[in-house]
Amino acid sequence: MKKIITIRTYDYIICSETLEHIDDPIIGSSNLIGLLNTNGTIFITVPRYNTPLDTNLVNFHYTSFMKQDINQILFPGMNVNTFYIDKFLTNLINLHMFIFIIIKN
Repeated sequence: MKKIITIRTYDYIICSETLEHIDDPIIGSSNLIGLLNTNGTIFITVPRYNTPLDTNLVNFHYTSFMKQDINQILFPGMNVNTFYIDKFLTNLINLHMFIFIIIKN
């Protein structure tokens, strides 16, 4: 069984393009919550499920996420604000990502 951290040290945590690389994102999200002080905030970015970027990196990603995955599975009962970016950056990169802001009450 994997250990869950509960030291409640940080007011802000940034987790950018990381959760999709963790083999057990539920444990990963539980550890983020365990590191966060009451009224702390977690900023998370993950590739959107089934986008060109996600499909091209399938060998590097354990998990793909849809909005409801973050809201219901990884951070149930938390205040989750979701933003979606669908931005063409260059002719090589088309950015599709979710940005989640989670506030611990």
